[in-house]
Amino acid sequence: MGEVLRMSALTLFAVGPAVAMLALWRRSRESSRILSRISGWRRYVPAVLLPIEWIVAPALIAFRVGEIDAGWLPVRLVGLAVSVAGAAVLVWASAVLGRFMMHAAAVSENHTLVERGPYRFVRHPVYAGYLALLLGCGLASLNVCVLLLWPVSFLGILIQTGSEERLLQEQLTQTYERYMQRTGRLFPCSFKYPSLSSDSRN
Repeated sequence: MGEVLRMSALTLFAVGPAVAMLALWRRSRESSRILSRISGWRRYVPAVLLPIEWIVAPALIAFRVGEIDAGWLPVRLVGLAVSVAGAAVLVWASAVLGRFMMHAAAVSENHTLVERGPYRFVRHPVYAGYLALLLGCGLASLNVCVLLLWPVSFLGILIQTGSEERLLQEQLTQTYERYMQRTGRLFPCSFKYPSLSSDSRN
């Protein structure tokens, strides 16, 4: 049973690259000019995060690096449920976001605020779904190294979401300000996140 759960966790990591490829295909069909993007070192955060999230994590599970040799079936089953739910949210949010799905802090031409689907409750459900997927896969496979990647990924996602929100505030101003007041960044609640930059308005 443990091996089945480990392989299930490993398989779920295919969701991320599949979503990314679909987003690239959509943008190639409905190309729009980038109006503004984040500058400085934050621009390179996705280039660091994506390999960690979609290559390192599944490799650790595949090669059993950091795996605990224990049964702990209830923990594994809870982990699998969390990871499946995370993958479902990731796919749902990506489908709703459509052509605005991109792995960069940028605002494109004719950019509009998406407020339907999971975006009614959370401003960044794609990232929230991934974090749930990563945590769940770490538990399902009982892999300590994957679980240790979670806070690293969480910190990177906080930086990335802060950059994206700064651009959206500049582009959509009052509309996005009101949206921020009634939604959570990653969780559907009023959880307060630490400010990671002096010039960010989050």
